[in-house]
Amino acid sequence: MQTSLAQNEALINEYKGNIFEYLVGLQLAQHFNIENKFLSSINQNMQRQLQSYESWLQEYDQELTKELPKLATAVVDELIPKISGHIDNILIIGKTAGASSNNKWNEADLMIIKPSSDQPVSIKLCKENSYINTKSGGAKSFLSKYFQAFVDCSVLQENLNLIIDQSFYNMGQLLHDHVNLEFHGQFDNSWTEHGHTEFPGKLNPTLKKIVRNYYHEVITGIYNSLLSLNKQDPTKFAQALHPIVGFGNEDILQAICFHGTANSGIHKRKYQLKRVAICDIYDVVEQLAALTVTPQKSDLSSFEIALRTWRLQIRVKPMNKFTLPGLKVNCSVKK
Repeated sequence: MQTSLAQNEALINEYKGNIFEYLVGLQLAQHFNIENKFLSSINQNMQRQLQSYESWLQEYDQELTKELPKLATAVVDELIPKISGHIDNILIIGKTAGASSNNKWNEADLMIIKPSSDQPVSIKLCKENSYINTKSGGAKSFLSKYFQAFVDCSVLQENLNLIIDQSFYNMGQLLHDHVNLEFHGQFDNSWTEHGHTEFPGKLNPTLKKIVRNYYHEVITGIYNSLLSLNKQDPTKFAQALHPIVGFGNEDILQAICFHGTANSGIHKRKYQLKRVAICDIYDVVEQLAALTVTPQKSDLSSFEIALRTWRLQIRVKPMNKFTLPGLKVNCSVKK
């Protein structure tokens, strides 16, 4: 039952994001009198996907399907003053660009097509006071991907990879010792055959602490690397954080819709509009001008970089199962 609920929640989050992008694009197109162009640019496969997402949400979260158009309207009302000039078309590119491994548009979900220059737009729908996911990728390429402007970046990445490999080995050895199994450098079938889980949330407290220590050792390696880079060149370090906070493309407009619960008599209504934030690269530069890498806390798998009024959280997590030797770095921003 818990797994089913967790799966439903994950699907709701995925489907609502896709539907929300479509609704914002549709309402923008209606405002600029190009609805037919917008609809004709959506291929049949995407149309079927959106229809299936909407049908699923109608069954599992009718309240969400009712409120999504209202939330989209709030975003469109804030976006319109930021968009100038003639609009030829509006394209949904979040899904299609990702599927083709096209990194040209980076974080964009919509592309506003103009005669002279196109305007990429990122659309995010988030709970009030929550962290907004901005980037996620493998820990073994995190430093080399985002901090390549630094000469010693490759050395720092190599050192981090050694920490990851050694910490994974140590974790595996300790876990196997605790359950009286032999460890051969990796988790094999004997781990699950003896009834042990591969998911960190299902471990008992003793074993969970060993896994968390593994995460902490890796995040400490990342933390120390970023401290070093920031000390070397604070300006270059701040510029390297642009894509990490969601601005890999400096022309992008980021539209964030925050929703929450509101009381209506004796009932609580979910997905009620709280506020809309529109951000551009100038907001990011202003935020990063006052960054501080805050002190790391013990036993955590994350740390934070404080900006002027935002907070950037960098966290390590297993790709899926902790028994596999891969970790990902999740980056998120709280505004």
